[in-house]
Amino acid sequence: MGSINYITNQTGRVSQHMEYMPFGETLLDEHINSFNSPFKFNGKEYDEEIVAKLRFIKHQNQ
Repeated sequence: MGSINYITNQTGRVSQHMEYMPFGETLLDEHINSFNSPFKFNGKEYDEEIVAKLRFIKHQNQ
């Protein structure tokens, strides 16, 4: 399963565009409306606690 980059509406128009850095940090998150998909990096729901832990691990390994 890969990361979601584009979400389209019923007519096929892009409604959300997302890009990520290698460890899952959000690089870009654009919306054309108020909808914000909870599914982010690697197709899983976004969890700030997990992202913080990954940043800590990445920093420790540098």
